[in-house]
Amino acid sequence: MFMLEKNNEKVGKYLNGLILEKYQKVRRFCIAYIKLSGLDENDNSVIAKMQNRMSQMIQGKKAIQIYDLPIFCELLGVSCEEILSAGKHFTPISGHVTNYEIAFSKEKAVWDKYINHRDKLILNPDEYNKTVIDYALEFKNYDFLKYLMDKRYIWFVDDSQYDCHERAFGFSAGTSIKRREMGYQDTLDVTLRYHSEERGLRQKMIALAMGNNDFAMLECLRAREVPALYQACSYMNPQTKCKDYYNESVIVEIVESDSDKVIEYFSDDFPIKDHFGQEHWFIYPYMGKLLELLIMKKNKYAEAALRRTIAHNERVYDNLRQMVNEAFEWSKQFFNTDYNYKVPVETVAENTMHYYRFDDEDGFLSYMFAKGKKDYFRFCANAIYVEAKSDDLLIHALVDEVNKLYESIENIQPDTSV
Repeated sequence: MFMLEKNNEKVGKYLNGLILEKYQKVRRFCIAYIKLSGLDENDNSVIAKMQNRMSQMIQGKKAIQIYDLPIFCELLGVSCEEILSAGKHFTPISGHVTNYEIAFSKEKAVWDKYINHRDKLILNPDEYNKTVIDYALEFKNYDFLKYLMDKRYIWFVDDSQYDCHERAFGFSAGTSIKRREMGYQDTLDVTLRYHSEERGLRQKMIALAMGNNDFAMLECLRAREVPALYQACSYMNPQTKCKDYYNESVIVEIVESDSDKVIEYFSDDFPIKDHFGQEHWFIYPYMGKLLELLIMKKNKYAEAALRRTIAHNERVYDNLRQMVNEAFEWSKQFFNTDYNYKVPVETVAENTMHYYRFDDEDGFLSYMFAKGKKDYFRFCANAIYVEAKSDDLLIHALVDEVNKLYESIENIQPDTSV
């Protein structure tokens, strides 16, 4: 017996995700539906009518009709339980052993048999280009995934050979399950190693770990981090394309967890060392999105999360200001020695800020100032801006403070009055 999802918006959103994953566009799905129904797929009026009906279902304005279900299930390759529960309940739809069925299973003996199968079925995707890991994450089969990680069959972050330079490119997901002999192409290792972040596998695992209150797993997965942080501090490049790693389901899971420990974990800042061994302080890169949702939902932990964000922005501003002012004083002395002519303060200030970079899209910043060949300042961090509004006076004031600090960081200049 499964629980029917009564919220049509959630069902519609989940259905839309299934459609886009397989058909890329809703229109293509509508044409496939019309064709399977025996109607004229070349009749634009029929297509338009179907698109309008699908739009209503996707937006949650209409419930899925009983006569739609068999066709939806056939076209999407899923069970009606999966659709009507918005992905909370799954039923195998195949009689033979598949990635889909194994990922759905709760039996350790079944897992072991599949892992040790001589044909290494677990290493390869199915006809939908999905591995057993993809399905297990979709089905939220946390026990199976945790088992694979505990046994070191798979990992999403490889800490065995920590290298900040490598982290700039990814977290080195992988598998220890051995391939078959030469002549076969087993692809799970390639999928994990090169496409884990791209397919959001680690982010989906993070959402599952939160749902299971497994903080040890969150640490193992480096849940607050993305490779973009290592790219920033290794190459002093604030243009990190951090949005490429964004996964809305993680943000939603944090808010819906209704846990002060989860909120605290994601709103505390943390250090990352670059390949010189210097620490740079960051906060969860999507803290702005998280705060906006907390505020919109009037979540009771919004105030605490805002105060931690203020503390982080303040730390960044204070450290950066101190470094910039020290660099400015050094520049004044350098330009005004007996061997150099006096230069305007404005020119000194401009020279001081020559290597300050701020990316307003993601809030990453970097500052570098050379005092000599082996003596220089290096500073890298991220700052948070919140776009949400609130009619709560305290929350409004805290948001304002977060954003003022962000703007001060973005527009920082040396103190030339001294």
